[in-house]
Amino acid sequence: MDNFLISDAPSDDDSGPGYPLPANVILRRFWRGQTIEVVEEEMGTRALYFRSRLIQSRMDPTDPIRLVLPYSRHMMASLMFLPATEGQKILMIGLGGGSLAKFILHHWPISLLDVVEIDGGMERLARTFFNLPEDPRLHIHVADGAVFLQTANDTRYDMILVDAFDHQGMAETVYARHFFVSARQLLTPSGLIAINATKTDTAAYNMIAKTLKGLFTEGLLRLPVRLSRNEILLCFPQPISQTQWIWAGKQAKVLEEKLSLEFAQFLRDLRRFSSPFWSRGI
Repeated sequence: MDNFLISDAPSDDDSGPGYPLPANVILRRFWRGQTIEVVEEEMGTRALYFRSRLIQSRMDPTDPIRLVLPYSRHMMASLMFLPATEGQKILMIGLGGGSLAKFILHHWPISLLDVVEIDGGMERLARTFFNLPEDPRLHIHVADGAVFLQTANDTRYDMILVDAFDHQGMAETVYARHFFVSARQLLTPSGLIAINATKTDTAAYNMIAKTLKGLFTEGLLRLPVRLSRNEILLCFPQPISQTQWIWAGKQAKVLEEKLSLEFAQFLRDLRRFSSPFWSRGI
């Protein structure tokens, strides 16, 4: 059983830039040497931090479904390319506060969602503090994402979302070549993988980019998150066709009106940053 330590005092970890002050820590828990905190922020939002410095999730309690963090909104650019089929099956690596899971369950009522989270206490945290709902379409698996993929050989997914960070950054076992090889094998022919990466660790980012370029030679798109070191990488098992771009353009208009996200901007940025970046190599 995972035990929560409730606190009403600010964190005493001042080793780096962190949550805005004044802030109220309403939960502090420890897992594998990490300090994980849920914080009520001065601006009225609630956030999940690692070691008081690395933000993982942020929620507006007055609108819990809304995606507050820019990277999470950019991750949803993948929806423009999602095939128009009934009952899409989606896999998410990394739960955090559950922002993406809530958003998909709310807006994609015909989807089935598998979420893999290595921290066994994160589900309870997300349900208690971040309004993650009980939903029969949501299945949460406590496992390392790379290990889970090895046991899911008979399953195929229309979309795989990769957002697995720990207190040191991108989780090593997930952001690795063997993981992406396995993930590609689990995609439907028209499926895609959306990966949240960071350039904070330049060496790790370059290695990931080189790996993905080799695995998805003509099926890789780049979407920088504005005013951030994050970048969303969209990976397709087949070369991206003009038909897919046309479909994405149509979907951008529909989804922007339906979901109130900046899909037109996402589409422009995907076109602007992808081809020149990958054509010149890593």
